[in-house]
Amino acid sequence: MAEPSSSTFVQGDDSVMMAAVQSRDAAVNPLLRTDPVSALRLALTDPPYATKTVSVKEASFEVVGKAICAIKEADVEAAVGTLTLEE
Repeated sequence: MAEPSSSTFVQGDDSVMMAAVQSRDAAVNPLLRTDPVSALRLALTDPPYATKTVSVKEASFEVVGKAICAIKEADVEAAVGTLTLEE
């Protein structure tokens, strides 16, 4: 019997992932004005890799985009440079 391929995609529970994105959004919002770099770090946590559902991916993208837009244009490169490869 052949072993399953490690590249086999397993769809996660979209409602759980969407709830996580919404929770992350609620945590990011207060940081947007006071600490946008921390908001970006938080926005990048736990991305919804286990879904092919566009609405979940778009919701997560919007949280990250909101955090990036909160950083002054001149500071974006430096802020992104402080992120680790895992982030």
